[in-house]
Amino acid sequence: MLFPFGSFNKIREQNEELGLIIDLTYTQRYYKPEDLPESVPYLKIFTVGHQVPDDETIFKFKHAVNGFLKENKDNDKLIGVHCTHGLNRTGYLICRYLIDVEGMRPDDAIELFNRCRGHCLERQNYIEDLQNGPIRKNWNSSVSRSSFEDSAHLMQPVHTMNKPVNEDLGIIYIRSRVTQLLDISTPRPKICNNQSVNMAC
Repeated sequence: MLFPFGSFNKIREQNEELGLIIDLTYTQRYYKPEDLPESVPYLKIFTVGHQVPDDETIFKFKHAVNGFLKENKDNDKLIGVHCTHGLNRTGYLICRYLIDVEGMRPDDAIELFNRCRGHCLERQNYIEDLQNGPIRKNWNSSVSRSSFEDSAHLMQPVHTMNKPVNEDLGIIYIRSRVTQLLDISTPRPKICNNQSVNMAC
């Protein structure tokens, strides 16, 4: 399977610019990073499916998003986030970011993601952890920032899961200037305001 390059065209049609792709799949079989445009940085964070991501994975995701938002605070570049379906792992980590970093209430974060994605988070263990689990530490972690930046792209999965190939990675986009979700499957996204967080859905 190849990366859905049509999404790049949709982004351009909406006068948007993609600044980073975060790939959460636990395999390397869907597409090759070298097939992506050289102008778009790519980050692989191997994230096991079906189970709540561990604290190290959560930290890596939050650190990557925070770093990108800081570096791009003066523009509106997007972060494209996907797993296999762009739903459960993607939704969990985006909601975890909104809860832990942005201070959003768990139910509000889940509802906002579901509305903007157009599909609801399905895995009950993810939902229960978001609603009842502890707030994860943001920057006080056993993973140092320098080691993350140096080695994240070199990490390898323990094994490759044999699941049917899905032809739609369901990419969700986070805007850099203000935290926004943009599901480019909708032709003309509308802006949804929720507390301090704006999302295009």
